[in-house]
Amino acid sequence: MAYAILVTGVVPPDGSVAWPFRIQLADKTADVINPSVDLLQAAFWFVNVKLQVKASGGVQTFLIQSADALAGTGNVKQLAGVVSFGSTLLGTAIISGWFPLSQQYLNIDITIGTSCTYDAEVWGTPLK
Repeated sequence: MAYAILVTGVVPPDGSVAWPFRIQLADKTADVINPSVDLLQAAFWFVNVKLQVKASGGVQTFLIQSADALAGTGNVKQLAGVVSFGSTLLGTAIISGWFPLSQQYLNIDITIGTSCTYDAEVWGTPLK
């Protein structure tokens, strides 16, 4: 019996990979679901999302999702595990994940404890 071995790793946003899609989202205080971040085409995207928590009034929990319709209303898939920042903890995290082939929108889903101000930088590269 043969087994396929899939090796995965995080692609660094450091200039060693061509990132055809990159956007900086200004300060946010809620979910970035409406509107979603449009990556401009459905593809097998690899994305890095750098989140920076700037002000926090409680535990904040982030995850990233892909969707095939604007505003996260259609066929939402969770891309990466949950990253939490503790109460009043400020900091930065990079969450990475692969899109299913048919999706082109990115959601940043945040569960806000009390209050939160954060910004996000999104890098994306499709595998064709």
